[in-house]
Amino acid sequence: GMFQFEIGIQTTNEEPQRLIQRKQDNRKLFHSIQRLLEKNLIHIHCDLIFGLPGETLEQSLRSFAEVCRMNPHELQIGFLKFLPGAPIKNLIEKFDYQYQSHPPYEILSSKNLSPEQLNYLKKFSEVFDLFYNSKKFRLLNYMEKNGGFGKSLNLVDRYRTLSDVFELERNSEYKDLLKLDYLYAQRVYRIPPFMKNGSAASIKPKTWSGDKKTPVIPFNHEIKILGSRVHLSPSDQPLYYAVVHPEISEGYLRLPKVERVNP
Repeated sequence: GMFQFEIGIQTTNEEPQRLIQRKQDNRKLFHSIQRLLEKNLIHIHCDLIFGLPGETLEQSLRSFAEVCRMNPHELQIGFLKFLPGAPIKNLIEKFDYQYQSHPPYEILSSKNLSPEQLNYLKKFSEVFDLFYNSKKFRLLNYMEKNGGFGKSLNLVDRYRTLSDVFELERNSEYKDLLKLDYLYAQRVYRIPPFMKNGSAASIKPKTWSGDKKTPVIPFNHEIKILGSRVHLSPSDQPLYYAVVHPEISEGYLRLPKVERVNP
């Protein structure tokens, strides 16, 4: 928990890598990142850049999907910038780049990306900052139609949006994953009404015996957490868990315990 690795992948597409003179073995790089993630001891921060020469909208999103599938702790999306003296300025004419005339000199369009596509990617990155989820394309459309841009969404609003967009109420596994994520991500002593099971009112005890505050929550699956991944197994009867956060935690990783409770 004392280190963070910032890994600049930038793109997984070979032609843009060649054009910016970047030598990168994607297979070897991904294998190394996955080994680190499996250990779950170091915070892994990956970077991508949209707008690289020769990269289309579809290629940008494919590059994003390939990195996102590894589930890094954080994935930052940046946009190409034309800083004074940077070698990328030698490719401006060839790829018909338009960019801001003032700092940070960020891309506005190119031969491969129209202004409308750049605007889409901007919104895409904004949504991704709010929701770490692999199905961002549908989520972005929902945000646009429901006025999600330009206003602040509190934590419960964000989870409710995920539930509504992907109709998680219809799938008990996804609903349990959403509920577990909510409890795992921050110390809370209650869950929103839309996450509750019908049998929640009958739980005894209602709080974990270790601190008398952490709520005991019913799930429809047995929960096993292995490294940075969670595995759910369906259960015929509700199973009860307390997601217990440490009182004192240092470093980047503050991992709670998921305690099985027998009511």
